[in-house]
Amino acid sequence: MRIFAGNTSTMKTRPLPYNIAVGFVMKLCEDGLYEEALMIFLGITTGFRISDILKLKKQDIEGDYLYVDSEVKTGKVRLVPLNAFKRMKGLFDPFLKHRALSKFLFTGKRGSTGEKPLTVDGANIRLAKVFKEYDIDVHKSTSHTLRKTYARHLYEKCLEKLRDTNMALWIVSRQLNHKSIYDTLTYIGLEDETLDIAYDNF
Repeated sequence: MRIFAGNTSTMKTRPLPYNIAVGFVMKLCEDGLYEEALMIFLGITTGFRISDILKLKKQDIEGDYLYVDSEVKTGKVRLVPLNAFKRMKGLFDPFLKHRALSKFLFTGKRGSTGEKPLTVDGANIRLAKVFKEYDIDVHKSTSHTLRKTYARHLYEKCLEKLRDTNMALWIVSRQLNHKSIYDTLTYIGLEDETLDIAYDNF
């Protein structure tokens, strides 16, 4: 059975439902694809851009928080709790126990010893491959899928807690360093979904 993340309207790539994304990570670990699984898990639980995730070394995920002092695109500081990773860390132990603290987590074939990080293009190729092999359709799968999955999940959690759409969007907007909540509205697919519903009832 193929899994679709929403419809295929104008949005370039769509977020995955969070529970499906976590299930996907668990399946990848079962199949021994730990590096891809960890890349996806950190993406959907931190919201970091892939360029920042690829700079991570094992020592960066040993504490309670993940700290990026200068995001590649925005140059802003982000501090994110690693609660979700700590709960699921056992899944990745078979991979992490062989990685030295000072080594990069994600490497290409030539840098498999952890001396050189995987490139963004390399990461996108790997992600597209596993999405295709596991029949998960996110309409143009790229690393943005991970960040959008994080953003959509955070929005839904905030909305559930606060029951205030604007406040939920504002919180997500701050986490993603968006200029406005309208950018966030489009980014997580709510604009497209609202239009789809409107046209269905036109």
